[in-house]
Amino acid sequence: MSSATTTTKLPSATRPSSFPYGNYRFPRLHLVRLGRVLKSLDKLKMSTQTQANNHTGKNDDWVKLVSSDGYSFLVKRNVAMVSGTLKTMLSADSPFREALANTCTISERAVLVEKVCEYMAFKAQYENAGPKEEIPLNEFTERIPPEVALELLLAADYLEV
Repeated sequence: MSSATTTTKLPSATRPSSFPYGNYRFPRLHLVRLGRVLKSLDKLKMSTQTQANNHTGKNDDWVKLVSSDGYSFLVKRNVAMVSGTLKTMLSADSPFREALANTCTISERAVLVEKVCEYMAFKAQYENAGPKEEIPLNEFTERIPPEVALELLLAADYLEV
C-alpha cells in the first residue's frame, strides 16, 4: 500500500452553497429563486420609473436610507431634506439614481445612520420654533453614546446636517 494521501473531490451536488471556488452548479431551486428575484427587480424598476414620472414633490413621500452594513431606515422626505447632501441626491431635477429610486446609500454604520436620522427629525421638528419656545437639547444629547460621538460628528459633516 502506498502512503500517499489521496484527496477525493466532492460531487458538485454535495458541496455547500457557499462554496467560493470552482465551477459550482446551482440546483434548480436556486435558479427558480433567481428568476423570481429578477422578475421582482423588473417590477421594482418599472414602479420606480412610474414614481419618477408621477413625482409631484409632496412632503409626505418616504425616503429609504441604507447603511453600509445593510440596515434600512425610512424617513419622511421633508426630514431627509434637512441634510444638504441628501437634498442634492433626492432633488427631482437631479440625474442621480437616488432621486429616481428614493433610496440613498450612506457609507456609515447603522448606529450612526440611526442617530443622524434622529437628529434630522429633531431638527425638522424644531426648525420653525419661535424665539421664545424652549428647545429641549438635553433630550437629544443624552441619547448619544460617547463612543460614537466622533464618528457621528464626521457623518453629520459629510451629510451637511
